[in-house]
Amino acid sequence: MAKIIYKLQTVIRLLFLNTTTYKIFATDSEKIIRQAVPAGGVPKLPPLPSNARSLNIDVKCPKCGEKHKIYAKFDADPLIDRQLQESGSQPFPKTNKLICKCGFEMNLSGLRNEIEAKTKKKFIV
Repeated sequence: MAKIIYKLQTVIRLLFLNTTTYKIFATDSEKIIRQAVPAGGVPKLPPLPSNARSLNIDVKCPKCGEKHKIYAKFDADPLIDRQLQESGSQPFPKTNKLICKCGFEMNLSGLRNEIEAKTKKKFIV
């Protein structure tokens, strides 16, 4: 019986970490946590040339509508960071979670998985 429960917990954990859906669930301490991706699903990704060094992404907060400009980079060049941050973009969050000024937390794990699957490259955070 314990083996079945462990398998179910593992599947649920994988679903919560890797899906791009809106979720509300309660933890052991009965605290409700909200996670989401932008309304309408994962943002449309522009076509990427095979030699692309970075990717700019616009993420819209589903709660307040604020647009966040983030970037993913495929090259460790610090010049990429400097140029993109000067243009108003922020690096892709290391935790895959983007917190809006309104306090809403967006889980970008699904977006990251989609980018890496489409480009067949891991990006550097």
